Amino acid sequence: MSSKQNYIEQRVLVTAIIIKDHKLLMQKRIEKDYSRYHDKWTTPSGVLKINEHPEDCIVREVKEELNLDVKIIAMLPLVESFPNHKDKYHFVYIGFLCEVIGGKLANTDPDHDISEVGWFDIRKLDQIVIRRGTRPTVLSGYKLWKILKKKNLKHDSKEFILKSSSKIRYKH
Repeated sequence: MSSKQNYIEQRVLVTAIIIKDHKLLMQKRIEKDYSRYHDKWTTPSGVLKINEHPEDCIVREVKEELNLDVKIIAMLPLVESFPNHKDKYHFVYIGFLCEVIGGKLANTDPDHDISEVGWFDIRKLDQIVIRRGTRPTVLSGYKLWKILKKKNLKHDSKEFILKSSSKIRYKH
C-alpha cells in the first residue's frame, strides 16, 4: 500500500450563506485540481489559512472573489464531508450566514477559479448542479434566515441567541 496513494488531506473551508429576498448568492467553480467539483455551483467559500480566524477568512474571501463587503450574522453548524475511496480530502465546512453591507457584485477572483456568479431562488436549488457538501450549510443558513425574517430580528438583537455547537456529518 503506497502512502502517497492513500494519503488523505484535511481541508477547513469557510463558506458564506448570503440570502436576499429568498435568493442565494452562488458562484460556479473552476476546479483545476479536483475535477469532481469542476463547473458546479457553490456558495462563496475558501480555504482557511494557517493562523487565520474563520470569520476573517470568510470576509476576506467574499471581498477578494466577489467585491462585496459582508457582515457576519451567525456561525452555522459545522459540516464534514468524509472521504470515500476516490477522494483525497476530508473537508470541514464552517458556514456563516452573512449580510452584504457594501461593494458591487463582480467576479474579482484573483485565482480565476470562478467562471460565473449569480443569485438563485433558494427554493429551486434542485434545478442547478451544486457542489457536494454545499446543500447542508445552505439549508441551515436558510432556516435561520427565515426565523430572523419572521421575527424581524437583527443579529445584534438581545433576543437573538444562536448555539453553534451542533454538527452535521456528511458521508458519501
